[in-house]
Amino acid sequence: MKLKLIAFDLDGTLLKDDKTISPKTREALALAQEAGVLLVPVTGRLFDTMPQEVRELPGLSYAITINGAEVCDVAAKRVLREAVFTRSEAERMMDYMAGLPAILGCYQGGNGWMSPEDFARIDEFGTMPRQPKLLRMIYRPMEHMRERLLSAGSIQKLQVYFHTIAEKDLYLAEMLKAFPDYAVSTSIPNNVEVNAREATKGAALLFLCEYLGTRRSECMALGDGTNDTSMIAAAGIGVAMGNAAPEVKAAANVITKTNEEDGLAEAILSFL
Repeated sequence: MKLKLIAFDLDGTLLKDDKTISPKTREALALAQEAGVLLVPVTGRLFDTMPQEVRELPGLSYAITINGAEVCDVAAKRVLREAVFTRSEAERMMDYMAGLPAILGCYQGGNGWMSPEDFARIDEFGTMPRQPKLLRMIYRPMEHMRERLLSAGSIQKLQVYFHTIAEKDLYLAEMLKAFPDYAVSTSIPNNVEVNAREATKGAALLFLCEYLGTRRSECMALGDGTNDTSMIAAAGIGVAMGNAAPEVKAAANVITKTNEEDGLAEAILSFL
């Protein structure tokens, strides 16, 4: 079966740890495009906070963002699918998160928001190089954030950042048990991300395949975080990075090298 679509996560998959795309990976993406394969970035990020070199990939037509909360037609600047919290769902989760030893970030309307108090504490919650800088790029402080966001419309994603990975692991396990009606996952070492149940990368990928008339068997998906597990399982060819979480590797057909070893490029070239 000819490969028609490659869906790939960004952090820990396409991007190296320094948030750049290696020359070998850029070459593999270019070869895939020359072969007529559609490239689709799939990320927990907002579209505007994806690295510029990703947003400017030649021929980029579609993107799946916010863990599947949005499927975007990039060229037409149009949202094809949206999956957001109801007000009661958002209130329930925000009430729970308010009691955690963490800072809270919210996505609404394609923007990232934090309370001024949490925004001022970002430096305390950086477990990776450049993480505080990235969080300041994603979020803006908002006074009375909870009340203003709940009254303004639907919330797309809620996520918390912990001081340590051990803390994150503890509360991630608790949230997975306590909130089975939400999509709970993680994408970086110290965060927990929560979306509406239908806002998963796998559901969004299946929607896009149906929209384009592409069979699952003609689709490859690559990822590393637990928010990638549904996408890996949905694709005909599910590829876990060498640095992927155990759940992702268990769902995959193939395990490639790590993001620091050009694992994405290796996988793409092997199937091309």
